Amino acid sequence: MKIMIKKIILIASLLAATSNIGACAQDSPTSLKSQSGEITFSTHEQSYWTKVFFSKNGISEQLFPDEKSYFDEVTDSDFSNGKIYLKINKIVRGTVYDDTGEEEYDRAYCVFIEMVSGCIVRQETGSFCGGAWGDEGNAWIWAGEEVIIDERDPRKALNESDLESLSEIGGADNVNRCTGTNGLSDG
Repeated sequence: MKIMIKKIILIASLLAATSNIGACAQDSPTSLKSQSGEITFSTHEQSYWTKVFFSKNGISEQLFPDEKSYFDEVTDSDFSNGKIYLKINKIVRGTVYDDTGEEEYDRAYCVFIEMVSGCIVRQETGSFCGGAWGDEGNAWIWAGEEVIIDERDPRKALNESDLESLSEIGGADNVNRCTGTNGLSDG
């Protein structure tokens, strides 16, 4: 009987140790690099990441710091050709209050990040996110059409509407990344 109890305790200890090793590996930050910058996912919760960072030249900034967001794992196939842009799937969780009380909600998005600056150039929902990168260039193919992901014109300063749109996507920090005023750009 004592031998049986010791075996059960040993098996339970091994199972606990194995699950802890798996949890540690799963909780370790994961990164994707391009020649221009690096995206790092950290803080694993359930089957999602809760923090995303863009790093370049020794400087790192958290993307979406003010949102309760969850991010899917990304792979090299989420990069555009030449790794200029990266698509990340994001779920925003929140609470809506009405006369009957509160109700939690989830909203799925896909965001497109320019890997040179960390600028979040576009955020979409729905079937748009089910598109794919085109075979050439940095166009997104959706509903059979090529869509330009980054509508900024590098030869022109951003206008008020552009700045407002970039701010809605990622706040003032995103505007700074998109305009190169945060120290992450090459210029």
